[in-house]
Amino acid sequence: LNADLANDVGNLLQRSLKPLMKHVGSSFPAHVTPKENPLREIAASAAEKSAAAYEKMDFRGAGEAALELARVGNKYIDDKAPWTLFKEGKVDEGVAVLMACMEATRIVAVLLSPMVPEVAGKIYHQLGFSAEEFKSLQWSDAEWRDLPEGQAFPEPAGIFNRIDLGLKEEDKKIKPAPKQKQTQQQVPDVEDILRVDMRVGKILKAEKHPDADSLYVEQIDLGEEQPRTVVSGLAKYIPLEELEGKKVAVMCNLKPSKMRGIVSEAMVLAAGTDTVELLEVPEGAAVGEQITIEGYDAPTPDEMLKSKGQAKVWDRVVEKLATDAGKVACYDGKA
Repeated sequence: LNADLANDVGNLLQRSLKPLMKHVGSSFPAHVTPKENPLREIAASAAEKSAAAYEKMDFRGAGEAALELARVGNKYIDDKAPWTLFKEGKVDEGVAVLMACMEATRIVAVLLSPMVPEVAGKIYHQLGFSAEEFKSLQWSDAEWRDLPEGQAFPEPAGIFNRIDLGLKEEDKKIKPAPKQKQTQQQVPDVEDILRVDMRVGKILKAEKHPDADSLYVEQIDLGEEQPRTVVSGLAKYIPLEELEGKKVAVMCNLKPSKMRGIVSEAMVLAAGTDTVELLEVPEGAAVGEQITIEGYDAPTPDEMLKSKGQAKVWDRVVEKLATDAGKVACYDGKA
């Protein structure tokens, strides 16, 4: 268990609570998750694995079992795409997806509670439970029971501070975004690479630009409430069918720009000249996780690189970005 993986839980909670509040208000609607819902089976398995690990004093194993449920929950919300269901007017279906994800998050909190009670308590609070209800938790609360109808929950807020419980050094290439962002005015000597917001995204949909043969238009999930629209010049290099469902590296804090009539809200990162390839992200990386460079501090990105001076930050970063002989992306010689 480590802070980086715990980001999966925070992503799942925020991606569920925020759209639910938008569509049904700040209290839970009546809902019963069908027994055949795959999250229920995964939740039961995670509880068994976590309990067995705790009995052996294997805290890392117990935490990994809990976080695996969070990862599956994030994939579930990716696959079901509740934002699309809402756009299509299928509000009940979209709400059902979110309610299942939040119950899965509640169970994650129960599984983590013996090890990180402060974090688990924050999750319970975000779901509208009182401090007394959290203190009275028992292991039987890890059973699927759906969230209480009418229970009010507060405005969604971040729940994780960075902690380190033993992540291996080679796994530290991608880290969750910091809760507070700083600008160059706040930290005058901040390194350029720390001011850019590069994150893992998942391409949900890709199609040809209606007015430009060389451009694609993608909908990319970045762990936010809504996917971003991104226009990329990849049409001459990468077949359309290879994009949908793929995880990619995305530059997120450039100023949105209109490309042949469509506003692009981010940039997909790729490398090459005659042959252009997408930058690969580490296997298991979660949607929304921030990409970092070995040997540098955690990034403190500008909210947006929109002024002329800020735009030059990305220009300077690009000058130092390259791939090595093994096709590994590097910044100033560091992977």
